[in-house]
Amino acid sequence: MKDQGIVQSPNTHISVKISSSIKHEIWKPFFKLIAKVKLPYLWIILSIISALGQTKLSLLFPQYTQKITSGDISRPTIIIAAAVVLGQAMLTSISQFIGRIASSKVSLSFRKFIWKQLVHLSIPFYDKNMPKEMISRTTNDTTKLSDFFAFSIANVLSSIYQLLYTNLLDLL
Repeated sequence: MKDQGIVQSPNTHISVKISSSIKHEIWKPFFKLIAKVKLPYLWIILSIISALGQTKLSLLFPQYTQKITSGDISRPTIIIAAAVVLGQAMLTSISQFIGRIASSKVSLSFRKFIWKQLVHLSIPFYDKNMPKEMISRTTNDTTKLSDFFAFSIANVLSSIYQLLYTNLLDLL
């Protein structure tokens, strides 16, 4: 017997059992869509790098705070601690800026792709489906996808980095 999961439709209270082979088939079109849409990989990578840099700076600050609280109030320690705080603030702003650019470019790529698909559909399709709903789905779904690619991936990777870094320091 194959592994089965239960999926509940977001708009109804109907639960449907889905086999593992169907689960595989659900992801296949998604990855094909990602392959067809021209994503701004450079901006996504820059977003990830800036998030990792921001995490690295946030991990440096406690070390200098510890030095200051233990009594090391030397000029270099204070200057480096202040530079870390200012650098973190600047990198946070840069990271948000890059993330917004990446998000906008991802959203634009998906909307262009969807628009090309919608233009080639037959008239009966538009008779069956409400245009208002299609517009809403296009804008909301592309916004969610763009935020995923621009922010969520970077946040997950920086959280993993932070988790590994702090746990490795505890082991040493």
